[in-house]
Amino acid sequence: NISQMIFLKILLLLCLIERSQQLKCLVCESLNGDNPECEGQISEESNYDTIECGFGKDHCFVQMIRTNDGINQLTRNCCKLKDDDVNCPQNKNSHQREDLYEVWRTWCVDDECNLMDVTRTASDATGDVIVVRGSPSKAGLSSFSQSSGFMWTVLSAVLSFSILQ
Repeated sequence: NISQMIFLKILLLLCLIERSQQLKCLVCESLNGDNPECEGQISEESNYDTIECGFGKDHCFVQMIRTNDGINQLTRNCCKLKDDDVNCPQNKNSHQREDLYEVWRTWCVDDECNLMDVTRTASDATGDVIVVRGSPSKAGLSSFSQSSGFMWTVLSAVLSFSILQ
């Protein structure tokens, strides 16, 4: 049936378009203050580098590690929220004090949302996770990017079912 084949091709094209909408995060590192533009709260008007997150990476993060030796490392990038992940561990506190180091971390789900000063947003509460939804100007992007995964799943299921028919 030609109309079914046209429908399947359009559906496949829509799936590919949806998958191309990847999360974009700020990306930078600062070791002991060597990159001051990366530190603290970053203004939305600032010039900063961004990266399109790879497959499966669905959060932006900011992490500051301070060792007892006085080494400070700040990182902004993409991550996948999951247990025991180095950058986005959903089962760890957003602020941890250990014997040899202290770490602050937070993550968010909107394009270029990891602008925050992580040392001012992290908390000691067990299991506390701060999810920052982004500025109102990026709200439309948020709902679009959150719906893309669901749409991809639905379209894939429909496509698979149609092919098996």
